[in-house]
Amino acid sequence: MSAVPSLLGPLRAHRPLLIATIFSLGVTLAAVIGLLAGPRELVGAPIWMKAFKFGVSIAIYTVTIAWMLALLPGRSRRAWWIGTVIAFFITVENVLIVLQIARGAMSHFNFTTPFDSFVVVTMGAAIVLVWLANLMLGIVLAFRPLSTASLTVGVRWGVSVSLVGMAVAFLMTVGDFGVIDSPGNGIEGAHTVGAADGGPGLPVVGWSTVAGDLRVPHFVGIHVLQALPLFALLLERLTPRAGSFWDERSRTGLTRVAGAGSLGVVALLTWQAARGQSVIQPDRLTILITAILFAALIAAAAVALLRSNSARRKLQPMQL
Repeated sequence: MSAVPSLLGPLRAHRPLLIATIFSLGVTLAAVIGLLAGPRELVGAPIWMKAFKFGVSIAIYTVTIAWMLALLPGRSRRAWWIGTVIAFFITVENVLIVLQIARGAMSHFNFTTPFDSFVVVTMGAAIVLVWLANLMLGIVLAFRPLSTASLTVGVRWGVSVSLVGMAVAFLMTVGDFGVIDSPGNGIEGAHTVGAADGGPGLPVVGWSTVAGDLRVPHFVGIHVLQALPLFALLLERLTPRAGSFWDERSRTGLTRVAGAGSLGVVALLTWQAARGQSVIQPDRLTILITAILFAALIAAAAVALLRSNSARRKLQPMQL
């Protein structure tokens, strides 16, 4: 029960983000009704599935931004405006997605008609402004320490990696990545690399099972925004059980390793997708690089813990 006020409080303090969250939840509910109502499809997937995915994702995102703004010590007018810009333009994205679904048209990559082109350009401009607002949030957080060092590191790394994850979406609109060469049909861009969009995909998320899919690193990168702060908070909750071995220096080191590892995973998934390789069908090279990455992370975590405990042992005689 205590977690509910901690989430609602920041949203009540920032009404634009509260409105954006409520609207996203409304889109999610409408999408569920649409999915249950009939079998309409667009590009090989249920037409309302995109609204469902975006509605859930955006609701989580706006709650997270509100929570991060609430973590800042004192009130910041600049931070409030950053949240407002994010709330407004992410809602524009949501509205246009629903509008295009109602019209039975693609919301992304669709330059079929002047109106469709207007929608794509508007959505592109909106998401660029959201990205820039996230960048500004990262800059603010870089100079404003939070309640603990480990949470500060988790939030800063989360914002940084999410910026990379958002930027992956731009690869879907450039040559040699997500674009399928089909001149004259008005579609300029694609999620899939090495095959046409709409082929076999994983349930719900729709990620291609036969080719590369840039939505994978895009999704993972964006939601590191939530994962890393939660990781830091989890480490704090484990502190009483772990005893003196698990101090703030240890937690900060492990959170830093998790941040670097998250960035490595996003880079690895982007590289895999750009090679036209499905996330569920890695080749030997991908498996080898993955193994090296995780071995390096385990080693880095061990070094962080050893350094922390070594520093603590040196301080103990001085305290005595």
